[in-house]
Amino acid sequence: ANLKTVGGINILSLPALISIFAPLLEKVESVADIITITGNNLLPKIDLPSLSETGDVFIFGNDNLKKISLPQLRNSNNVFEVFGNPKLEKLCASNLESGGDVCIGKNNNQPFL
Repeated sequence: ANLKTVGGINILSLPALISIFAPLLEKVESVADIITITGNNLLPKIDLPSLSETGDVFIFGNDNLKKISLPQLRNSNNVFEVFGNPKLEKLCASNLESGGDVCIGKNNNQPFL
């Protein structure tokens, strides 16, 4: 499939999930243009290499998440929050120009990136 645009992404509490890779996804758009990825305890990596625009991003509570790759993301219009991922070592969003309210990490469980 050549999925390039979706209305929202919710990946919640999938205990056996070990990969999120959507190489052609460019845009999350709708009234609820939200990406939420939480409670996926085996997930080591999120890779959305073509995503350039979304409304809100919430990535939290993924115990084994080590890497988030969003290299083309330019706009997260409202909120960009990444927290409660205690093993996170790398967050790549090098083209982010507008993140709305940006929060990365939490003092008690997020290492320095």
